Parts: sequence; C-alpha cells; structure tokens
Amino acid sequence: TLLVERTGQPNLVARLSWNADTGPTDRALGLSTGTGFNEARLSLLATKRQDPLVFLGGPYYDRSFEEDGERPGDKIGMTVGAALAASPETSLRVVLDQEFDGNREIGGLVQHGSNQTIGILTFGASMTFGAGKFLDLTIQDGLTSDAPKMAIGLGLSWRFDTPWRH
Repeated sequence: TLLVERTGQPNLVARLSWNADTGPTDRALGLSTGTGFNEARLSLLATKRQDPLVFLGGPYYDRSFEEDGERPGDKIGMTVGAALAASPETSLRVVLDQEFDGNREIGGLVQHGSNQTIGILTFGASMTFGAGKFLDLTIQDGLTSDAPKMAIGLGLSWRFDTPWRH
C-alpha cells in the first residue's frame, strides 16, 4: 500500500505478481490447461470511496518470458470502474479493461501483425448470505474483435468453522 485514503487522497496499491507456466500445453492444437508462459505483472490500483460508490482504476504491465522459442508480446493495459454498495450484503460493479498486446516472437523473429487490442466490459454482482457465505456473478462482454465475445463467471465461497478457529 503506497497511499491510504484520506480527504482528497485515494488508496494506492502497487502489486507485483507472477503467473507460472503450469499444466501441459499443446501449441499445435492451441490447447492449454495452464498459462503456457511464465509472466510477471506490475500494476497500480487507485480506489476512491464516495459512499455508496467506490471508483477504481489503474495501469498494468505484463512481461511474458520465452518458452520453447516462443514469447507472447508484452501487454500494457488500464482498468477503470466503479462498485456500488447496493445494500450491506450486496454490491454491483462495472469495470472496463483495455489491453494492448505486443507482437509475438517465434524463434527470435517478430511476428508482425500478431499484436492485439482487447477491450472487455465486466458487469458483476456480489452478495453475502448467511455467516461465511459469499456469491459472485460476473458477465463479460468483449468490445473489440480480439477480445472473447462473452464470458460468464460464478464464484461461491463458503467458510467452514474448524476446531482451531475462534
């Protein structure tokens, strides 16, 4: 956390994450159970609360590393959005993610024209119900020709009591 929200000042969080190349990949078929490449991401996220809204946004940069003579292009992007506390148990959100992917390299040669522009609009709703239960639904719409057309996500978290938890 670089900044903590105060009057006129947003929260600002920096994050460095690693996405490991896990699971088998069949490049000829374009199938992967993992990411296919090791990737590092550096991101900044600013949030500003104006109850009942929270505004969020920030840039990110992804660096992919070579695997079997192939390396996806670096990615630079920006996320902006807002979340609404519709009730103490329910929140709604809308987020725009715009990403620019660089050209892929194969065998050290740049594959010109392999770059992509990916724009995704996400609508989401989250709710808590009962003690320790959380439900999240997202619907994503691809805004550019390089983006997936649509994705739907459903997450359910359920916290169980254990003897060692108070």
